[in-house]
Amino acid sequence: MNITNLKENAATVEKQSDRTQVMIVAGKSALRTQLVNLVEGQFNFEVCAQAENISQVTKAFQKTQIDFAIICTPAKDQQSDELAKKIKFERPDLPLLFFSTSQLSVAAHTLDQKDADQIVEAIHYIENLLKNNIFGFAVLVNIE
Repeated sequence: MNITNLKENAATVEKQSDRTQVMIVAGKSALRTQLVNLVEGQFNFEVCAQAENISQVTKAFQKTQIDFAIICTPAKDQQSDELAKKIKFERPDLPLLFFSTSQLSVAAHTLDQKDADQIVEAIHYIENLLKNNIFGFAVLVNIE
């Protein structure tokens, strides 16, 4: 797929609202739900797609206009690298927020308040970049 095809495909996908459209990628349903609540509760963002794996990410790109993606991956996971490469190939201009699940509550697969605060801070940063029409960046959040 070349850049011309990417632009044509993006043009055929309808944007669902005036709110910033966010895709959330995480392997655990509970974590995706928590991220949806975090994003939609504090920002003028709408979660337009959720994905658990690379296949679902590809389908989301085909169906939905996505303005930025939040990606939670297992630490040191080879699929994480493949996912990042796939997203950057499909949408090189797409802003990304990456964080790793290595430090999350292993039993609950959820964010504690400190982790959620770090992600909210990163989303505020991304929100400012988007307002200034800056695209194609990746933000890495170090969950300690």
